[in-house]
Amino acid sequence: MKKKLAVLITIMMLIGLVAVPASASEPPITVTLDGATLSFDVPPTIENGRTLVPFRAIFEAMGATVSWDGEQRIASGVKGDISVALPIGSVDATINGEINALDVPAKIVEGRTLVPLRFVSESFGASVEWAGETRTITINSDGTVVPAPAATPVTAADFAKVIVANFAPVNASVNLTGTVAGIVQVGAEATAAIDAGGVASANIKGDAGPLGKSESTAALCPYSELIYGPEAEALNLVSTATLADSVIGVSGNVPASLVEFLNKVNDQVTWTEVTGDVAISIDSAANHVTQITISNGKAKVDTPLGAKDAVFNATFTYTY
Repeated sequence: MKKKLAVLITIMMLIGLVAVPASASEPPITVTLDGATLSFDVPPTIENGRTLVPFRAIFEAMGATVSWDGEQRIASGVKGDISVALPIGSVDATINGEINALDVPAKIVEGRTLVPLRFVSESFGASVEWAGETRTITINSDGTVVPAPAATPVTAADFAKVIVANFAPVNASVNLTGTVAGIVQVGAEATAAIDAGGVASANIKGDAGPLGKSESTAALCPYSELIYGPEAEALNLVSTATLADSVIGVSGNVPASLVEFLNKVNDQVTWTEVTGDVAISIDSAANHVTQITISNGKAKVDTPLGAKDAVFNATFTYTY
């Protein structure tokens, strides 16, 4: 008896596990019509890639007069000279009497009649857009295609993607101060830019202490990998980053564009093994980098006076 009871309990537990939908942890689907969010007494559901919603709610939202033929089990709506009918369980829906094949038929679930949202909306001349990242359906009744809202960036990688995608011509100002061999003060001031075609340029004024001051130009802009891309380089730059309050934090190696910049400060000095603690501030409304600060910067520098250790801090300010 105990053995039978244990087997029965096990079977019931397995049934319970199977009954839990795979999408139970997914956020709900949001449906908007001309900018207003629609509400449903039964949540929208996805079946075979098609979203089903309560028929009365979607027909009436589209401005159609709704009718239900209980004997024939047909849900229908009329708006102006357009008549749409969906027989329950049939893929043969009609628009003004002409058959249109459905991918998923209308169905009754727990006493509620659900119909394919896209078919109904487009039958009345509306456009429908689906944003999978936000699980948002955007309907525009006049047929104009309006993309559904993009997902809000929630990781450093998300921000890297949208920053590159929203690139705009940018100007940068640079201020760098440091010490070589613990005693020699060095520094640099510069302006840089990336034009609309992605061409970078910089004017650099450097101070290398006993090696003198210098001025140079270069085809570079510090942190262009993140600001302009390509996306793969931006993602690599933030692969170990953290994100807090629209500030990306990166510790460790710095991008090639910064090393190139440092090597233009003085043509007698070569910087290698450059690392630092980097804070990248983002304008989350425009999805642009506004400022980058480096603290605890460290490097090896090769000079005519020999190989030395260097420490530095830097600030990069970007305007669009």
